[in-house]
Amino acid sequence: RFHTTLEVLQREAPHMLSVLFSTDFPTEADNDGYSFIDRDPQWFPTVLGYLREGSLFQPSDLQQRKSLLREAQFYSVEVLINALRGRPFLVILGSLGEEIATYAVHTGEWMCHPVTA
Repeated sequence: RFHTTLEVLQREAPHMLSVLFSTDFPTEADNDGYSFIDRDPQWFPTVLGYLREGSLFQPSDLQQRKSLLREAQFYSVEVLINALRGRPFLVILGSLGEEIATYAVHTGEWMCHPVTA
């Protein structure tokens, strides 16, 4: 069982989890309030961790990366899919005087770039 909040499930929307747990989609829960998704639970903590924190653990093993990519595709989390496919996705955080700070989701690296005119 995994525990999270609706706020976390709505991050990086739209994706399958944001739709599944929206008010527009009736989702059944058991007596304890848990919903069941019939998937292998190995990679769900990584997907959920990405939604919670915006950081990505990328396995170095190619088969594991493919398995995680399949889960990201199942849940339709596009930024995660792009990161796992090696497509850079930069988030520009803002200017720090003469530099711009960025975060590369696909590598997890913070970078500063000089501002050029």
